[in-house]
This record gives sequence, structure tokens and C-alpha cells, in this order.
Amino acid sequence: MDMEPKGEIAESIARNPGYCDTPDIDYTKGYSLQQTMYRIRDPKESLYFYSSVLGMTLIKRVDFPMAEFSMYYMGYVKDPAAILLDPMERTAYLSNCHATLELAHNWGSEHDPDYTGYHQDFKGFDEDFTWSTTGKWNKKGCFGG
Repeated sequence: MDMEPKGEIAESIARNPGYCDTPDIDYTKGYSLQQTMYRIRDPKESLYFYSSVLGMTLIKRVDFPMAEFSMYYMGYVKDPAAILLDPMERTAYLSNCHATLELAHNWGSEHDPDYTGYHQDFKGFDEDFTWSTTGKWNKKGCFGG
């Protein structure tokens, strides 16, 4: 059974109100989504998922001991050898990447099964399927892995 209207595909502008296939604002031409932040509970599981399952590379890690949290920046990198060791050069490299993930980890949250970040009434990924280090998809309410 053909669900598509004759002569029109699902991704057409006519079937997706609000979608614009040619940006009309000159000052944003050339812009792209640089990063999205996810709050994660367990860096070990999350880093495994994003690197092993999705094939992303850890571009930069930044620790904030006084505030007890870490940031992990993941992305798709054609040549991981191009990521230099110098922290400033890594930051410059990261700022030129497109569509990276910033994984934010509050230290100790990996030991708290009820961790929901800073939100009491969390309504984000509570029905999401997540990957665990057992190599199985699990349906559970958590941030990241």
C-alpha cells in the first residue's frame, strides 16, 4: 500500500510546514550546529556507547575539580591523529568540528540510581532505549549510557 500522495514525498516542503530548504537569513549562512550537551550519569558506559557503538572519537576532556564535574567532547573525526596533544590546540580543533556532543558528568552520579541531574520533574529521555556495557539495549530512565 502506497502511503505517499502522488507526486509528493514525505520530506517535501509542502508536507513539512516550517521547513526551509534555503536559509533566508544572510548572517547565518555558513553556520552549523557545533555541539549539543547531554548530562550523563556514568562516563564509563556513556563513553563506551558513543565510541564503540556509534564510532565517535573523544576529542577533549575537561575536569573541573572545584565544582566536581567533567566535560567529554565527542565527535566524528576523519583522522584522530590530527587531534594534537596541546590543550589549546585541542580546543581550537574542537571549535572547528561540526555536530559534536558535550557529555557533562557530575562526579559521583554513577553511584546514584535515582540521579536525574538538576531537574526534579525530569521529562527528557525517560522512555529512551539506552546501551549498557553488557552489550544489550535497555529501556530505562537515565542520562546517557
